[in-house]
Amino acid sequence: MPTYRVISEPQPIGYALREDGQRRLRGDGSIRRRISDVAAFDISTALRAAIDSGDHEDRLITSVEETLKFGDTSTNYQELSDLLRQETDSIVAAEPLHPADWESDEALFETPGFLDAVDQVAAKLAETRLPGLFVTYVEDLDGGHALIQMRDEATGRYLVKTAATEDLIHDLEATGWSAILSIASAILYQTQELV
Repeated sequence: MPTYRVISEPQPIGYALREDGQRRLRGDGSIRRRISDVAAFDISTALRAAIDSGDHEDRLITSVEETLKFGDTSTNYQELSDLLRQETDSIVAAEPLHPADWESDEALFETPGFLDAVDQVAAKLAETRLPGLFVTYVEDLDGGHALIQMRDEATGRYLVKTAATEDLIHDLEATGWSAILSIASAILYQTQELV
């Protein structure tokens, strides 16, 4: 049975005033969102159940959406290959990755282009499998680290996990397209705690 997330805010009444007499502005922290996850057969049943529960009584429902459970983020290399090569119609879409562009006999992890490859793979996974995913890097005395971050659009929260740069690829000796698939697999593994 699917799960739906219902989000509500207090009903606006004219210029609602906060306790300190200032006008309440969206995003200033004075609005308290309520979020409920409801299991139901369809979206209208979920909305009705959330309202009937009393959690959203006398409140403005701002969003009702199906929450997708990724469950096990592991996948086989053929599925990863299909995801990375997938074309989308979006103007801001990440370019599809093609095996021919990654033909090399050198281990990708040892090349200067490794982090660029991770960026490209992460952008494609964010578009096709893990919405809100992005990866940033930090260099310090202990070497390189990556912050694997996911933004939950419904709640506005960021979920973050730190990983060593070498943890962004399963096989440090992988070359060519196998290295790209190894990066995708490692990113999916690292995000298991976040989804």
